[in-house]
Parts: sequence; C-alpha cells; structure tokens
Amino acid sequence: MFGYVHLALTTCFAISQALPGYPVSHVPSHTCSGPWARVSPEAGAVIVDNSVHPHLGSFSTIQEGVNALNHTTTRPQNLFIFPGTYVEQVYIPRLKSNLTVQGYTCNSKGYEHNTATITYNLALINTTNDDLTATLRQWNPNTKVYNLNVVNTFGHIPKNGQNLAVSAETTGQGYYGCQLIGYQDTLLAETGSQLYAKSLIVGAVDFIFGQTALAWFENIDIRTIATGSITASGRSSATNPSWYIISRSNITGINDTIPAGTNSLGRPWGSFARVVFQGSYLGNIIDPAGWKQWSQSTPNIGNVTFGEYGNYGPGSVREEGPRATFSEQLNASIPIRSILGENFQDEWWVDTTYLDPSDLHDEGCTPEDHKAPGNTKNTKSSTATTTALTTSTHTSIPTTTLIAPSSASAASTSETLITSPAITLTTSASSGTPCVCTDYSQISAAVASCTNIVLSNIAAPNGSAINLSGLKTGTTVTFDGLTTFGFTNSSTFNPITIGGQSISITGNPGAIIDGNGQAYWDGLGSNGGVPKPDHFIVVNKVDRKNWPVHLFTISGSSDVVFQDLVLNNTAGDAPNSRSNRLAAAHNSDGFDVSSSSNIVIQRSVVYNQDDCVAITSGNNITVSNLECHGGHGLSIGSVGGKSNNNVTNILFTNSSVFDSQNGCRIKTNYNTTGYIANVTYSNIAISDTSTFGIDVQQDYLNGGATGNPSSGVLIQNVLFQNVTGTATDTAKDYYILCGNGSCSNFIFNNVAITGGGVASSCNYPASGCPA
Repeated sequence: MFGYVHLALTTCFAISQALPGYPVSHVPSHTCSGPWARVSPEAGAVIVDNSVHPHLGSFSTIQEGVNALNHTTTRPQNLFIFPGTYVEQVYIPRLKSNLTVQGYTCNSKGYEHNTATITYNLALINTTNDDLTATLRQWNPNTKVYNLNVVNTFGHIPKNGQNLAVSAETTGQGYYGCQLIGYQDTLLAETGSQLYAKSLIVGAVDFIFGQTALAWFENIDIRTIATGSITASGRSSATNPSWYIISRSNITGINDTIPAGTNSLGRPWGSFARVVFQGSYLGNIIDPAGWKQWSQSTPNIGNVTFGEYGNYGPGSVREEGPRATFSEQLNASIPIRSILGENFQDEWWVDTTYLDPSDLHDEGCTPEDHKAPGNTKNTKSSTATTTALTTSTHTSIPTTTLIAPSSASAASTSETLITSPAITLTTSASSGTPCVCTDYSQISAAVASCTNIVLSNIAAPNGSAINLSGLKTGTTVTFDGLTTFGFTNSSTFNPITIGGQSISITGNPGAIIDGNGQAYWDGLGSNGGVPKPDHFIVVNKVDRKNWPVHLFTISGSSDVVFQDLVLNNTAGDAPNSRSNRLAAAHNSDGFDVSSSSNIVIQRSVVYNQDDCVAITSGNNITVSNLECHGGHGLSIGSVGGKSNNNVTNILFTNSSVFDSQNGCRIKTNYNTTGYIANVTYSNIAISDTSTFGIDVQQDYLNGGATGNPSSGVLIQNVLFQNVTGTATDTAKDYYILCGNGSCSNFIFNNVAITGGGVASSCNYPASGCPA
C-alpha cells in the first residue's frame, strides 16, 4: 500500500501479469519488535520454516505442520509460519480444538508486511469440485488465521476454471491481515458464521462466493483484475440464513489498466441471493447499474436482496445514478450483531481489535428492518444489463449444519458514514486524451480547458504556485515524475492550491512532489526565522517529502477523504547551519484539521517533526490505520482562544505511533474557553514515546506548558481503549493535568503503557493514572 513493500511471486505465472507486485510481501532485513509484531512462535506452537537455516524442531511444509497438530486435544493450538513461499495445497481437517494460524509479520494489523505465502495452481478442470481446487482448504471450526498470503495461480480459462485460494467450509472462521488472491472464485465463504477483516481479496469472476455462510467483511481491500462480478451469493431459498455484508471497505481495480465500469458488485448464483455493500469506497470500475443478473437465460433476480448504504466514490450510486431495478438503497447500515450474533464479540474466533469500535456498541437490528420505507426495490429507472462474463457452474459440495445467530433487538443505532465527497483524494482513472503539461507555463491553460491533466516533471519557478483551484467538474490531475518548487520568501504563499467539484488528484508510480523544505528550514518553523510557506498541500498516491512547515490544512471543509498517503519529512530531522543543533524542520504537522466535519484520514504513513494529526476544532472526524513516526503523535489541540473551539465526535483507531514525543494527546490553552467531547482512542499501539504515552493537559500558554491548568475548556466523554505500548526512560507513561472540574467521564479500558522512566502524574480521575 505504501510503496516500499513489493515482492512478486516468481511462481505465479498464470496471473502474474494481472497482479504486478501481488501478493504484497515484505521480507524483513532486521528483527522487528513492537506490540503488533508477530515474529516468534508462542510456547508449544507447531512451527513451519522452509528457510536455509530453519527453526529448531520446525517442519518444512505447512501440511506437515498441520499433520503434526494434536487431533484429540481440546486445548487451543497454534501453528506459526516463518517467512517463505510454500508451494503446496494445505488441508486443515476438523480438529477437537480451537486453532490459531499465524504468519510471520512486523505488523499484524494489516497485510502489507506479510511474509508467509502459500501458493498452488489448480482449477476445477483438474478435479471434481470447487473445494478441492483451493490452495487452503480450511475445515476446522473455531479457527483464526493471521497474516497469511494464500494464492491460486491458475488464472483464467473459458470453462471449468474455478480456482479457489481459500475454501472456508465450516463455521467460526476469522481471517485477519490476510491476502487471498486468485482469478475465479478466489474465496468460498461457504458455511456458518465467518469474519474477514483488514485483508486483501483479489479476483475477477465471482471471487467472493458461497451458499449458506453469514459472512462479515470489514476494512477489506477488494481488487479486481478483469471484467466480472465481485460476489456470487448461492442462497437458494427464503429459509437459507446466508448474508454477505461488505462494510467499510475499499473496492477498486488492481491498477489503472482496469477499465471503468467493467465490474459489478455481485450477481445471483442463487435466486435468493443476499449481499450488501455499506460505508465503502467504490472505485470507477463499478458498472453504473451496480449489479448483474446471473445470465440471460437464468436471471435469478426475482427474490434477491442486493443492497447498498452510505457508499461513496466514483462507483457509488451518488456518483453514477440509478442502479439495477432489482437492487435497493437501504435507509440504514446493517449491524454486525444481526449477522454474527448478539454476543459475537465473545466468540473465540472473533478478534475485535480488527473491527471498528462502533461495531461493539451497536444495539443491532434485523437486516429486514433496513429496507427503504415503502419500497423494497430501487424505483429509479435502470436497465439490468448483463456483462459478458465467464459463466461458472459452481459445483455443489457437502455442507455441515448451519449455526444461525440469535435474533438481535429491533433498535437501530445511528451511524455516521462518509457520503459523496466534494473532493475525494483517491486514485481514479479519467476518460479522454490527457492534457500533458511538461512546463510550468502550460498549467493554467490546461486547468481552464481539460478534465484529464498530467503534470509531468514540473519545476515551479521562484514565487510561483501550482494553482489548481479552478478545476472543471470531474477533473483528474495526475502528478508524474518529480515536481519541484523554487524559493518564495513568504509565509502566506501556498505552493499548491486545489479546488473543484468531484475531482481526483492522483500520482503515477514513483511520483514525488518536493517542497524544497531545505531552503527554509532553520529549526524555528512558523515561530520565526526565514519566512516560509506555512501550508503545503498535495494528495493521494504521491510520496510527499520536504515540506517547509505544515503540510495539510483542512479548514472549513466537509466530506473529504484522505487516504493511501506517504508523508515523508525525514530529511528535516538533521540539524543544519541555521537550526542551532535542533532538527532543521519544525512545526511540520502532517494533518491540521479545523472547523471541518465528516473528515476521514486513513491508511497513511507520516514521518515528521510535529503533530502527526492535530484537530483544533471540528465534528465527526475519523483517523484510522495511520502510522506516525518521529513527531508529536495523535493530538487534539491546542483548543481555546480561536474562532472555533469545539471538538466533538472524534475517533482515532487502529493506528501506530513510533518514536514520537507523545502517543495520544489532548491539550487546551490556559484561561480560554471551549468544548471537547466524545473522543475515542481505540486500538492504538505506541512504541518508545519520549515525553508522554497518554497526555491530557490544560495549561498551555504561548505554545508551552506552565503546570498551572485552567478550567475554561470542558473535556468530556473520552475513551482510551486498547491503547498499549512503551515509553522511554525520559518519559512519563501517563500525564493528566485537568483544571478544576473541567474533565469528566474519562474511561480507560485495557490501557497499558510501560517503560517510562519518570513517574506518571494524573490529577483526574480521582482514582489516579491507569494501573
């Protein structure tokens, strides 16, 4: 995802041309550590290692490791797989115990650092049913699979080409941080309750399919490699409990060669198919009709439930207009409890740390409650077309007894989802011949007349900005090569300005925008010294480096998504002749958010010298799957003394903070007023903070702490949940300094920061710092 972890399998001949760089693998050059690293087996684990110098007592193939598991014990078992490519088909039979399969990784919270890959080459033409083609045949209930790449390299043939990566044949299966890669029928989610989270699923034809499973997919990167349908539900009757729910996911083509409008969200293998996409980004690969019938001769559309809710992006109904008449737009999202059961979080195979925290607080309601009022089908006119797909005859296989979830309560909770953003910062192909600018002087004419602009190796002269503020509606701007800027001796100068409706800013592989920060850095940032451009903004799929002071300022905005960014200001770590032995870069915030709502910042990496994210005012802001390196952490504040001093409904989740001054921080200004409420820090991993692990301070004055708090800014309803990690010997694990009565309802749940060499200090809550 972030451009520095690419290793293609040399054995994937059949699909390698369609999958450059997949599976994403990262072979560590050094031993890694941290709360999310999984680099050593648990005591008693069965170990697999096919390296030249294998681990003592290990097996060289995964199947040998599976065979070595105890088939009679009821105690949980572990299978640990060291880095390597394992060319084999693996069958995990029904055991009497729970099973955890863990692949070696430096970051278990995603798939990008996976190092263990199983690959095989088999299709239905070679055997008798779909299950027997799978690279991984998983038949054991109560199994969790972490950080494993599973690939079927067979590719495509016109008939009997079903080639599964995973056959999930039993209930109680969870897949976390995995990569499942194939062409046709990549994943068979067949039976019972199943959960897939923070994983990658790649394919072309019906590549998420099955007959009776209740399957929940969350934060999945779904990538298509050719024309086809993503899902194929085989639900064949009204009494079949099956649901496929794809939630908070990202659906795009594997690269820019996949034409727009060539994929559908699903087609009905069974005449009662049920599939919902909700809260997800839909790329331009999605056909405007959204959904397809099974075939011209067998439409299977009379009793289907094909639903959507709260999706966004160029392939969403908000961007593309009317959908197929047999689909529907729901009036609320479907909660996870109605699919996996009222007490799903208590199931052994469910790892809630991979889920959005709102899933755990959803009161739940039955899916049938979510149809649009007075209308069960989409009444907008749309022709149900059929793309020329490979017709796949899915071979039925034996199923086991279904385990349906208990009924959920009828109450529905509200959920904030990103809707159609005015500016979506994400990769999107654009039609038409591009206007290619190779010289700075050509940009203004291209902005005025073109909707597909390529800026190739642009060098902006001294005092000159790249002005993209007047882009035509629907424009795509692509940065290519190296973009550079001259010197501009002004703090009001903005190197790049972007504006327009439904625009997309992207970059070709290897594109870099260099802000010429070295010409300005003096160790003072915006506090004095050389006048510097105070804000510098560039966007998605382009590596950002060397910005002078603040990078992104998000102010007075709504419904904007920032994702898949690499912000690299590490060159500013070193002192220079003007910085008085301090880091040359200063005030180099990654994201500054103020007076904005419905903002999403996700799946990005920041290397800088100040706040990774700083929210000073705003509402409904989500920061997820962020990596912060070397700065001041995930911050709210400073709040108070500004034109807007309200910060509400903020979620920081599933993120890491490395080698920074602070981990989670809330700071307010002394003797000012304001309101901070409903803030959640959830699933935050902190590594080696040098000042504070968790920090709440109400004593800032003139940019520094005084030790004398004031109570004018109220801080209420703050949840720290699953916040863990380490501090250095110069740091306090916890520091909370609230004004008199200004802090209330702080909750610490599974919070553990250790290693700080300075005693923690908390004047709130009354019980003191977290134990």
